[in-house]
Parts: sequence; structure tokens; C-alpha cells
Amino acid sequence: MFKVKKTSFVSFKSASVALLLGATLMAGGAHADEGKGEHMMEHGEMMKNDQMMEGHGMSESQHREVMGVGMVNKIHADRHMVNISHEPIAELKWPKMRMNFKTDSDVDLSSLKLGQKVQFMLEVDGDNNYLIREIKVVE
Repeated sequence: MFKVKKTSFVSFKSASVALLLGATLMAGGAHADEGKGEHMMEHGEMMKNDQMMEGHGMSESQHREVMGVGMVNKIHADRHMVNISHEPIAELKWPKMRMNFKTDSDVDLSSLKLGQKVQFMLEVDGDNNYLIREIKVVE
């Protein structure tokens, strides 16, 4: 009598997504936000993997601007960087999360305070890098 061995097949796309996710997590790209129930990612990390898998990337020369709203958590003026817990950004298919964003060198971070609600303009380039071009306090 023959024994039947159960095997499972994984699609190429599922295996690729799992491999990319594992590599990203091992490299430290995604971080839990100290028990606050949000996710934290470095700017530019989130959409790169999704768009590579789905084939929806933009060409090198394409840039777009996307608005976001959130709360300032940390300010790293010396590195032109700000950490924001932002609301969902539908245009980028991002859920609510906490992220570090690089800012343009012309953005004045000295006027920001921790806990302030802000509106910001992200520039997204063809490689899905994210740069805050403008940021203002929302009252």
C-alpha cells in the first residue's frame, strides 16, 4: 500500500512577497511602535515592495505630491527629519501609522513642537522615496 504524502503549493507571488517581507524585517525596516498599536517604517520602505510585486511603479522622471495629516512625535532638525503619526493616506494606500520622514532642507523644523497636529506635503519620486516639501501646524 502506498502512503499519501501531503504537499502544499505556494504561488510564486506569495513566495516572493513572503521573501521580501522576511528580508525587510531582518534588515530592520519595519518596527513596532512601543506598544501603541501603530506600525513604524522608515520613509520610502512601504510602497517599494508592494509596487515591485504588482508592477505599478513609476518611471524615474515621475514625481507626485501627496497631502498628509498627523501628529509630531520627534524632531531631528540636525538630520532634516521628523517622526509623524499620520492618518491614513488613501492615495498611497497607507493605513494610519508612525513614520520617519526626511524633510527638504528649506523646511523650518524649529517652529514645530512635539504633539502638534500638522499637515504636510510629501513629494513621491519614481523610486517611491518620500520627502516632506512643506509642513504647517493645523489648529
